[in-house]
Amino acid sequence: MIEFEKFHGTGNDFIIINGLTQNFYKYSSLAKSICDRNYGVGADGMLIVESSNKAEIKMIFYNADGSEAPMCGNGLRCFSKFIYDNEIIRDKKFTVETLGGVMEVEIKLIHNTLKHVKINLGNPKINFINKEVEIDNIIYKISTLFIGTIHTVIKVENLEKIPLEDIGNKIENLNIFPKKTNVNFYEVIDENNLKVITWERGVGKTLSCGTGAAATAIISSILNNTNTKVNIHMIGGELEVEVIDNSVYLTGPVDFICKGYFNY
Repeated sequence: MIEFEKFHGTGNDFIIINGLTQNFYKYSSLAKSICDRNYGVGADGMLIVESSNKAEIKMIFYNADGSEAPMCGNGLRCFSKFIYDNEIIRDKKFTVETLGGVMEVEIKLIHNTLKHVKINLGNPKINFINKEVEIDNIIYKISTLFIGTIHTVIKVENLEKIPLEDIGNKIENLNIFPKKTNVNFYEVIDENNLKVITWERGVGKTLSCGTGAAATAIISSILNNTNTKVNIHMIGGELEVEVIDNSVYLTGPVDFICKGYFNY
């Protein structure tokens, strides 16, 4: 039996397992089973808590298909709430080791209850801007960067006309991305607000994506001159992204859903 807790950040949901108190090593197969929405608990991903010699705590992230990924913005925010609420760390600021690097976390309390988490995603590394690719006889201008994990961003005039499952999957698997990519389509509302939908590598369509929101804000500021502090409107809710001195900060709500034991 595996003890777990489940959280979500703007609809992006995660199973969290404390690896400090439970010894289990077949994490990839466990992620596929426990994240299954028909035969498991159901989630977009699974997070493991482990000790770190590089930061105060370590987060290991698995997608719902069992693949390991470097980082997840909403996942890190949920992870941080788990760490704080379970008194593993009681400081309101701490560092988390991930495969994407060491991330800085700041807890936001409302009436002594953790409601929001702010994370520093570090300095993004841009691969290319407005590269033209042809899919189904349509030219898309795609921009790709690394911000804890790889993201590709595409501006469109109307998100409702985008067949996300079809086009998102095809862009994810383009030959120029040997390890695949996350895909974000966005629409500019005004200089302070962007609307975004995301196709996540190894997961598919999700209600929200933290690193996707950050990646979109960065690319839009370059191409559209939108502000360095913007609100990102996703299917599952709203996130705030701010760029300060070349570092990207992501802030948003986090909620506990349930806890229990998974028979595995």
